[in-house]
Amino acid sequence: MDKEYIPQMNLTVRTNNYVEYPYNKLVPANWDPSLLMFRFFADAERGNDSNDGMSWGTAKKTISGALAELPLNLESRTAFIIVHSGSYHECVSLANVSNGSVFLIHAKTSMNAEPWWNPLNDISPVRNNNPIVVDGGSNFALFSGWTQNSDLQLTIDSTTLDDTKLMWGRWIFKNGNGQPWTVFLRNLSSVFIKNLVVDLTGKTDGSAAVGIDGIKTQVRLVSLGIIGSLNSPVCTGSNGWYGALSFNTVQGSYVSDTNWYGSSGNSGFDPAYIPPHNKWFDFDTVRNIYTSSYNIVSKNVQLTFSDVYWNQGGLPVTKPVIYLTSDFGGKVTYNKTQCDIVDGSIISRIISESSTGVTTQYITNKLRDSGNQLIQKNYNVVPADSELQPGEQSFWIDEAANKLKIKVKKANGTVVNGEVSLA
Repeated sequence: MDKEYIPQMNLTVRTNNYVEYPYNKLVPANWDPSLLMFRFFADAERGNDSNDGMSWGTAKKTISGALAELPLNLESRTAFIIVHSGSYHECVSLANVSNGSVFLIHAKTSMNAEPWWNPLNDISPVRNNNPIVVDGGSNFALFSGWTQNSDLQLTIDSTTLDDTKLMWGRWIFKNGNGQPWTVFLRNLSSVFIKNLVVDLTGKTDGSAAVGIDGIKTQVRLVSLGIIGSLNSPVCTGSNGWYGALSFNTVQGSYVSDTNWYGSSGNSGFDPAYIPPHNKWFDFDTVRNIYTSSYNIVSKNVQLTFSDVYWNQGGLPVTKPVIYLTSDFGGKVTYNKTQCDIVDGSIISRIISESSTGVTTQYITNKLRDSGNQLIQKNYNVVPADSELQPGEQSFWIDEAANKLKIKVKKANGTVVNGEVSLA
């Protein structure tokens, strides 16, 4: 192009809102060196948030410091945040990131021998296999996409290095006093939690330990532990608005995926985690283990509470409670020897009791299928002829006369009535 022509183009380049994508922080993926990923390290004892976080020798001090290195748009890439055991006094927040996958990984002892967790072999990074304890103080831990269409996947990993056994209690979140939740998951495309423990002993308010809202496709919850106290309404609340788990506004499916371990090559808990900490759900001083807050109308909601350890801890109930509000429309499997259910739903749903194998499908709040027969609620209101379509019938009870009454509209539209005396 003629240099004398350039000034005539009146070309303006604005750079004040330009953010360079951190390509220089990408590293080859261990499973395929042709793929690039993000990998940052956090070490509360030896790290510093002024470091770049790209190795154990230059680890961040906080988990939030490592998460802050991620671009808002991951461009379909995976990000690993590898966290050493220790106490992290911070408000962990993953907010407004989209288009990719984020893994929070406990740096287990056996990872010393795995080079990609220890780039350059600069130090012996993992000093012990203690828990990661995140104390948010007056804040809750937030993991959130930008919008409900953010396409952000989150995994909280608490397994052995070969990914075959679950380690209980390696990720512990606590406090969030003054907030509705201790951990809040929102606007994610999917969530996979292999094990998470929430400590509510210092929380004196709020309504749930873990709040989940607006997940687009699926929540896979393998194992959850809640450490409660009699000082927390989350633990002692007698109504459905207080509980260990609280789900709102379902778009996709929620699965308490207790079958993930023990199948497909996975073999349950690591033998080091002896009873009672080898149950899929471990609740200490928690009255309601689940509450459906609102808009749980999806039939894709599948919750399994058939492997529950519960410590009463001074609560005035002999078993924990699953509480279903009026608009729960999914499927719940529970073991009545381990927990009770308060079913307040008035829409179609499925309740399965695992100790007896009885599954009841509630077609509406007025009709249910017990597996052997259809069961209808008693009504004492006489239906109008116009309420019936040709080929339909209705039953109701005349309690004063002690009679079952029947109204039938034939195929030709003719209405006939009958009655049966009750003994």
